[in-house]
Amino acid sequence: MASVTVPGTNGSTITHTYGKQFNQILAQQISNALAAANSAHDLTITSTAGGVSPPVPPAVSAPGGINELIISSGGDYTIPAGQSPGSDYVVVLNSTSPVTINGAPNTTILGGSGPTTIIDPAVVAIAEEAGSAIANLTISDPGAVLAGNNSNDQLAAFGANQSIAGGSGANNLFALGTGDTISSSGLRDTLSGSTSGATFLTAGTNDLVFVGAGGGTVIDTGMLSTIVGAAGAVNVTTGGSKGVLFGRAGAMSVLDSGTGTTIVGGQGPATVTATGSGELLGQQSGSLDFIGGASASTVFGSPGALSTITAGSGGVWYTNLGDNTTIFGGSGTATLFGGPGGVVNYSGSIAGAQYEALAGNETLNAAGSSTSNLIVGGSDPTGHDMLIGGSGADTMIAGSGSDTMTGGAGNNDFVFFKNFTAASGNTDIITDFTNNDVVLLSGYGANQAGISLATAVTSGGSVTLTLSDNTKITFLGLDSTGPLVNHIASA
Repeated sequence: MASVTVPGTNGSTITHTYGKQFNQILAQQISNALAAANSAHDLTITSTAGGVSPPVPPAVSAPGGINELIISSGGDYTIPAGQSPGSDYVVVLNSTSPVTINGAPNTTILGGSGPTTIIDPAVVAIAEEAGSAIANLTISDPGAVLAGNNSNDQLAAFGANQSIAGGSGANNLFALGTGDTISSSGLRDTLSGSTSGATFLTAGTNDLVFVGAGGGTVIDTGMLSTIVGAAGAVNVTTGGSKGVLFGRAGAMSVLDSGTGTTIVGGQGPATVTATGSGELLGQQSGSLDFIGGASASTVFGSPGALSTITAGSGGVWYTNLGDNTTIFGGSGTATLFGGPGGVVNYSGSIAGAQYEALAGNETLNAAGSSTSNLIVGGSDPTGHDMLIGGSGADTMIAGSGSDTMTGGAGNNDFVFFKNFTAASGNTDIITDFTNNDVVLLSGYGANQAGISLATAVTSGGSVTLTLSDNTKITFLGLDSTGPLVNHIASA
């Protein structure tokens, strides 16, 4: 903590302590101005009896002149405005009893040695001795500045472009005007916005930010912050640790360079750029545009939403919950899980994708990919998955349902596991088998390939093989089993 000393009555001095850097700087600036005016004999000091409001401050005698008002007793005081520019009081609070100050526009208030309530000042630096303070910047003081102490303060900005800085206590900080800036550095601060956009700077621990209906900007460098979006647009920059973000109806834009951030999208569209580590992102009904970074990110889609995922060098774990998603692969592997009714379009040229369908009817279209991808059908025996490879060498594993597989231009492997097809008797379709492709039958025994070829049925420009568990594989575009000979292996 730092001490700041100002002139008192009859040649005395008054000293207050300040435990917060912003408070210290602001208080020292006020102290320096009072000291300069005192040295130049341009400082007029007025004191008032307990609960008696002071007279109108006199006109200053010279540029740099200051009217100082000292309040040493508890009570309710109304501070009048100055008669001329620059003549408003600088109020020094030196009472250990409760004090309420109703300030005039351009009033400056310093100190506080007991419980303090301040309404409508222009500049306030609250001392530690004031304890838990209540201070309001009213609408008539645009640009006013308020710095709390390290107790549990309630500070509110009602005017335009006002600034509030809370201390290390558990504070309630309100941005109720237009273009206000609220800074927190405490423990479990609550920051609240309104219908007009505000800027929130969070550097504490366990801060809770309600952006407000008008939207706003949040810059979070704290730990365990919780940020709740709004109906208006919200811009969030994270650089802290283990923050949680909740979107709402408004658009949300996030630049995440923090650690272990959890982002839950809302009904509005979300744009997330991840440069930190350990992102966990879940989207509700709004669309999502996600750009990954050097660390692996985990992303959950939303039923019916449109999503675009760009994987970074750290790769991405993505679970499709029924949305329509386009994924652009990066240098890291994209691990994808499907969802009922979901459509995933994947393209990449560096690292491949690993995709596993889950329940229901799903589509993975990797036709735009030139990498080697692993694509696995779902475990739902009633599902109908459509699996499409690209120009790379893809591996497709049939699921328990009826899958339609298109390998693409590469050298592809189509794999059937007996314990995965689950004796469902479903029919899988391979649409574009060529002599560059291979079919692998696992768990069916070494003779299954020969038996299936010998009992194959050719009809209507396709060949159908039947396996021992009654799973059927239909190859479109073939008029004989010739192209399959030496391209089917079983074990």
